[in-house]
Amino acid sequence: MGQSVCRHCRIFTIFAYSIPTVRNFNINFLTKFSIIMLLMAIVASCAIQQPPGGGPKDTKPPVFLMAEPANNSVNFNAKKIDLRFSEYIKLKNIEKFLLISPPLNEPPDIKENGKSLTIKIKDTLRSNTTYKFYMGDAIVDITEGNALRNYSYAFSTGPFIDSLTLRGKVTGAASLEPQKDVFVVLYTSMDDSAPMLERPVYVTKTYDNGDFVFTNLAGGKYRLLAIKDINGDYLYSPGAEEVAFSDSLVEPEYAAVSGQDTLGRVILAEGESKPSQLMLFAEPDSTQRLTKGGMTGINQFQLVFRYPLKSLQIEPLTADSARNWCVREFSAKNDTMRGWLLPPVTDTLKLKVVADNGEADTLIFATDVKSKENARGKNIPERKNLSFTASTSQSRYLELNSRFSFTASMPVASLDTSLIRAINTTTHDTLKPALVVAADSIGRRTIVQHQWVEGADYQVLLPKGTVTDIYGETNDSLTFGFKVRPREEYGLVRIRLAGDHRTESLIFQLVTEKGLVVAERQNVSGDIVLFDYLLPGKYRVKAIVDKNRNGKWDTGSLLRRMQPEKALMHPKVMDVRGNWELEEPWNF
Repeated sequence: MGQSVCRHCRIFTIFAYSIPTVRNFNINFLTKFSIIMLLMAIVASCAIQQPPGGGPKDTKPPVFLMAEPANNSVNFNAKKIDLRFSEYIKLKNIEKFLLISPPLNEPPDIKENGKSLTIKIKDTLRSNTTYKFYMGDAIVDITEGNALRNYSYAFSTGPFIDSLTLRGKVTGAASLEPQKDVFVVLYTSMDDSAPMLERPVYVTKTYDNGDFVFTNLAGGKYRLLAIKDINGDYLYSPGAEEVAFSDSLVEPEYAAVSGQDTLGRVILAEGESKPSQLMLFAEPDSTQRLTKGGMTGINQFQLVFRYPLKSLQIEPLTADSARNWCVREFSAKNDTMRGWLLPPVTDTLKLKVVADNGEADTLIFATDVKSKENARGKNIPERKNLSFTASTSQSRYLELNSRFSFTASMPVASLDTSLIRAINTTTHDTLKPALVVAADSIGRRTIVQHQWVEGADYQVLLPKGTVTDIYGETNDSLTFGFKVRPREEYGLVRIRLAGDHRTESLIFQLVTEKGLVVAERQNVSGDIVLFDYLLPGKYRVKAIVDKNRNGKWDTGSLLRRMQPEKALMHPKVMDVRGNWELEEPWNF
């Protein structure tokens, strides 16, 4: 069997045999000596150990071997900690993972050095206090980046190390989804302002499933909060960050750490107390604000506000405010206003805006108007072609529980409803719709009511000149084609209610797997909640306890110690099929 020889050694052999030949060419001794030394250096380089190529991929994370001082040391007074591992390591995203509990005012220096990690403590430590350095998944090997999951190191500056634990779960108050990577904090201070002004005494972070675990806690009673800490300062910023809180003080208990799962999550032995349940919510800033303003198209501007408007005053500072200078349209949530400028239009628009009787905002932006002079010399803005969007444009189907409508790109000045026709292309019948009516104050959306036949194909015809917008533009002849969806393509979900919550004011929502609300039922009488005309898909049913009976879900307030309105999710995902009925009980 042949032996494997490295490429450099083969080169050395060839040159070695060539040296006598070199002698024949009268090369001096110094030249021959230089060649020999060069080849010896090449051979020496072959002895340097390199990672073998090929073979199975390394999938094992580094193994923690020892620490100096040891993990869980007492009477700790060192300024440096050395952690040693089974292989060469490096730090990855340490700034993201590192949690020190209780937090230090001055962060430590943490550096990797081969198979070791050195932590230099620069802050003054509290006496008789257990500290925990949680590094998450920041320690990885240098070859494949395999992470040592949820690694932590603890010590006590006193004669014993705290060993109590606390666990729980953080869930979105509105979505009911588990919240990952959320800071969970404990305070000994009972001041209402403590979460905004003081760092917590203990901190941890939620896992991917929303669970959290505190270890190495001292006995006592604590305020428990969860904070989606965007800026990483361990403080709560009202209005900018989400928060959750426990109504009552919590007390840690002893529960042995039984290990970690495959994802590195700490597993505790079962204790006597129930895990704490926290509902994360965004606390509203009650101050109305203009968040965005500017031109969105030719002759169009838009103002976006933080909350639905109660009142709005707009005064143009570059035009005569007494004249009709724009046409306004408000969004369905009443938090956005769109305006269409009427001629004459200047190249700069300056507005004074007062929302809900608050402080005035002054906006200045270029209109980018491209104008032409008319016979009277007035500034006439460039016109944009009038276009339309139908309610069936995306699916090409008209749903049985909806009405056909079309929406113009501009406010409408006139609509000749007598010209519109509905054509049944299946039977070739052409009929005048039963009713054509504007659905808003500026005429952009028009509803066409007709005796639509299930399964039939239709075209709604708008002859040329049917619609005229506020700039005098009219439509070209156009048709909207669609099919009326047959009833057998729909499914139905029936929820039969039972339990104590039946006496409360409830809002029921049918949501998709992504949380999109597709149907809502309020003021339900009896014990049946019915959702019909459902397209095939997977759905869940959510119930909101409408405590203040205002017909919507309301968030909470930490400062007022008010929890968000409770929401519940039916445990079953319902697979709706066409021409099929599902009935599920719900006892809550």
